Amino acid sequence: SGGVESVDLRGVILIALSAISMAANVVFIRWIRSDYSPAELSFLSCGVGFLIYTVVILVWGVVSGNLGETFGLVKEPAFLGAMLYLGIGCTSLTTLMNSYVVKHLEAVKASVTSCIGTVVTGVQTCALPIFL
Repeated sequence: SGGVESVDLRGVILIALSAISMAANVVFIRWIRSDYSPAELSFLSCGVGFLIYTVVILVWGVVSGNLGETFGLVKEPAFLGAMLYLGIGCTSLTTLMNSYVVKHLEAVKASVTSCIGTVVTGVQTCALPIFL
């Protein structure tokens, strides 16, 4: 159907929060980059993200009353495969590459390199429905 009215404001807000989080991550890594290796920075970044999202899921499960259903997904092979692919294959490797770039490039180049995916996603989300 397309058009501006088909853009979900929640998605735009989530993409904006993602861009802000990536910018904060780049600033934080640049601040502590001389003390840690890219692998250590990646582990820290993924670990903090894992803890935050786990707490959010636990709170959401308790508040909505379906905590059992949430953890019932762990029994599904497709869910486990997706979690391994997204968690290890995508997130961990991307974070490792991002940490390496931020550690070894100037701040401006690292920021552009690190946030280009978010920019492309934002442009696709906001502009693509206009042309459909």
